[in-house]
Amino acid sequence: MMRLRRLAGILTALLLVFPWVARAAEGFNAHFFDPTPFAGRYLTFEDAQTLPQFRWALGALIDYANAPVEVRTDNDRTTGVLDSLLTTDVTGAFSFHEMVNAGVQVPLHWFNRGRSFNDLGDADGVSSRQNRTSMGDIRVLAKVRIIEEGNWPFGVAVTPFVTFPTGDASRLLGEGRITGGFTATYEINLAWLRMALNGGWHYRGGSGVLGTTVRNAYPLAAGLSRDIDPRLNLSLEMHGEMYESTNNRDFAGNPLELDLVGRYKLGQGLRVVAGGGPGLTSGVGSPDFRLFGGVDYAPEPQAIPTPSTGNLRVVVQDRFGKPLEAEVGIEGAELRLGNTVNGTFALSSLMPGNYQVRVSRPDFDSGLTEVTVYAGQTSTVTVVLYPVATRLNIIVLDRDQGHRLPGRLIFRPGTKDENVADNPSGEFSLEVEAGPLTFTAESQGYESVMTTAEAEKGTTTTVTVHLRRKIEKSGKIFFDLDSADLRPESLPVLRDVARQIKELHPHLVVIEGHCSDEGSDEYNLKLSERRSESVRAYLIKQGLAPSMLKAMAFGESRPIASNETEEGRERNRRVEFIIEEE
Repeated sequence: MMRLRRLAGILTALLLVFPWVARAAEGFNAHFFDPTPFAGRYLTFEDAQTLPQFRWALGALIDYANAPVEVRTDNDRTTGVLDSLLTTDVTGAFSFHEMVNAGVQVPLHWFNRGRSFNDLGDADGVSSRQNRTSMGDIRVLAKVRIIEEGNWPFGVAVTPFVTFPTGDASRLLGEGRITGGFTATYEINLAWLRMALNGGWHYRGGSGVLGTTVRNAYPLAAGLSRDIDPRLNLSLEMHGEMYESTNNRDFAGNPLELDLVGRYKLGQGLRVVAGGGPGLTSGVGSPDFRLFGGVDYAPEPQAIPTPSTGNLRVVVQDRFGKPLEAEVGIEGAELRLGNTVNGTFALSSLMPGNYQVRVSRPDFDSGLTEVTVYAGQTSTVTVVLYPVATRLNIIVLDRDQGHRLPGRLIFRPGTKDENVADNPSGEFSLEVEAGPLTFTAESQGYESVMTTAEAEKGTTTTVTVHLRRKIEKSGKIFFDLDSADLRPESLPVLRDVARQIKELHPHLVVIEGHCSDEGSDEYNLKLSERRSESVRAYLIKQGLAPSMLKAMAFGESRPIASNETEEGRERNRRVEFIIEEE
C-alpha cells in the first residue's frame, strides 16, 4: 500500500508541473508508434488487463517507418523531413499490485535519414538530408485496472503517462520538455473475438513548428484480437493522435495508421512479435508504411502439477458424538477395507469419483452413505451409528371384520409415566427398550383392551390387538357403594344406551361388569355380576328384548389401566356394552 501511495504521489507531482515545464522549450515528437511495455493483447495501445502481482515483463522491438514526416513549404511543395526511420524500443514493466502496473519505454533511433531544422519555426532552415542516431523521448506509464473482466462482461483500465525530453527535437523526434497525459481502454470479449477501444488526452502545451502552432493531442485507437490457436494471436490495430494544429494544410495534425500484428508463443512466456501496415492519413508521423518485429517476455507462473487422486476421511461416531471403532468398506472406482482408529478411517491416493461407504459394528445398525472424492482434495464424511433397535409393531384390528382401526395407544396407562400415541392407520411402529411393555389400545366406538407385550432385544416384535364394537356411553354409570343399585345420575346414560341399541338392532349386546383390584377376587367378581344384571334389568324395562341382552362379570381380571393409582382404578370400574354379531 505504501508503494502505491508513493507512485501516486510521484505521478501527481509530475502532472502538476506540466503547465510550467511546457513553457520551457518548444518541439514536436512525430514518432507516435509507442509499443506497450505490458506484453498484452495489443502492441500499439493498452488493453484492459494487468500483470499478476509482482510479475514483470521485458520487450524489444525494431520498427522501420518509411517517410513518416512530410510537410508543405511556402512554395506549396511537399518536403520530406524524415524519409526513413529505424527505431528500437526497449520496454519493461512491473506489477506492484494485481490492479496497478508500472512501465517504461525507451526508444533509440538508429537511422533517421532526413533533414534537420536550425529554426523549427522557419521553413528556410531546412538542411540537406543526412543520417543521424539519437534517443527518443522516454515514456513512463502507470496502468490501473478499474473493472476486471470476468466480474463484468468487459474490462476497463486507465493508463497515466509522462514523457521526458531525451529525444532530438531538431528532427521532430522529441518534445523538448516534459509532457504527460492518460489513456483509457474499454475491452470486451465477444467469445470468438476481442475488441478494444482506447482514447485519451496528451498535454503538451503549445509549440511553434514550421510556422504552425501545435498544441495538445488526443490519442485514439481501436483494435480486434483473436487467438488463432493456443500459440498464435493476431490483432488488427488502428491507432493515431489528433493534434490541435493552427494550420492543418501545411502541418496536418491527424496521423493515423493501421497495423496487423502477430504474436507467436515460444514457451515459458517468450513471444515473437511481428507485423506492419500502412499510414491512413497524411498527418505528420503517419508513414507510407511500417514494418516491425521483436520479442517480449513475461514469465509464466510455474505450473503446479494437477493432482490425479484425492483423499477420503471417514469419521464414525454414535448419536451423542462419541467416536466409535468400526469396520469400514469403501466401494466405487476402487475397493478399500479397513478399521477406524479413534473413530477415524483415512485413505489417500483414491481415484476421483463417487464412493459408497459402509460402516459396521457389533450391536449397532450398519451405516451406509455416499461421498464424492475430488482430485487434489480431502473429502470428509461422518457416519453416525445407532444401537441395534428393539422395535415393537402394534396392529389394531376390528375383531369381526379384520380391518385396521384408527386408534390410540396408551403406554403405562393410569401412571405418572403415561404416554399416548395416535395413528390413523391403525399400525404403530415403535423403538422401545427390551422387556415387557404394557399398553391399552383404544378406538372410537370400540372397547378398550390392555395388553402386555414382551419386546426382545435387537428384534422386532409384532403384536395384534383385536377390538370389539361397543355402544358409546354419554357418561359414566354409578352405583351405590358396595351395591348393585343404580344411582339416579346413571339413568339418563342408560336410557341413551337403550335408544342406541334400538336403532342398531344388534344380534346381542353383552353387558360387561368390571372392577378395580380393591377387595378380594371373589368379592369383586360377584359385585360386578350383580351390577351387570342390574343394568340388564333396567334396559329391559326400557323396552329391550331380554334375548338380546346378556350380562357377564369379569371382576378385576380385565383392567384397562394400572390399579396402583386412584386414576387407574377409576378407569377400571366400568360397565361396557359389547356388540356381538351373528
